[in-house]
Amino acid sequence: FSGYYESLWFAGLAYIYKPDVIEINDIYEIYTTYEYWNVFPRSPMVMDLNFMGENIFVINNHFKCCGDEILDFGNEEDEEYRRYMASDLLKEYVDTNLPNENVVILGDLNDILTDVEANNVFQMFLDDAENYLFADMEIAEGGSSNWSYPWWPSHIDHILITNELFDEFENENSDVQTIKIDEYLDGGFDEYYENISDHRPVALKIQFTNIIYGDVNGDENVSSYDAALTLQYSAGLISDWTNDQIFAADVDGNSEIQAYDASLILQYSAGIIDEFPVE
Repeated sequence: FSGYYESLWFAGLAYIYKPDVIEINDIYEIYTTYEYWNVFPRSPMVMDLNFMGENIFVINNHFKCCGDEILDFGNEEDEEYRRYMASDLLKEYVDTNLPNENVVILGDLNDILTDVEANNVFQMFLDDAENYLFADMEIAEGGSSNWSYPWWPSHIDHILITNELFDEFENENSDVQTIKIDEYLDGGFDEYYENISDHRPVALKIQFTNIIYGDVNGDENVSSYDAALTLQYSAGLISDWTNDQIFAADVDGNSEIQAYDASLILQYSAGIIDEFPVE
């Protein structure tokens, strides 16, 4: 993994990424000048990246916290209004500068998606359903056990995608979920809070093509032949694979094609296992 943390502010944002998986074109901040300081306590940070031949723009955010759950339009001291204006400016930026790009807006947005329209700081996105979708809306509308901020409880960390990613998000192996790291710690959420954060991470996985895991040759069937091809690729005997083939063969999800992947594909084709670790 590599990291990026270079901000104009004392509490800026950051990225952690795998350079052998994605290619970074640029990382930069937007809305950095004085007139935006009240709206954006931390300037949004944009990562322009390439992944499997796709160009994606990720806009990382941390909105103003707190408030009384009432949106007081025009009151620049009102926390909800500051979050509303931040949302509005982000939409303006994407509409103007990235109208046809794959865009993901995410972060600790410090407000819920399910407020009534009069108090919803994200209403401009919700009203433009043709172009924007909160990938985590089902989490927000679901039970509190899956929410990102369990101490309130509330779901206030979100992932918003533009319509260029709608079809990919609907693919079978795309997914969004709150990752409950605290459930893997002996001390539960108290230990998680003490050492990591008071928020749980919200994760999005997007499958860019409707590929069947294990189906390396693309015949819509997982067979021993797919396992043999994977073994040959892992041994360097073949090297001219497409990105789709690499994606299909990485059935353990570790971003490498190894003999273990071939073994899993062979077991799947023989009915010994009925799903792959990546699923």
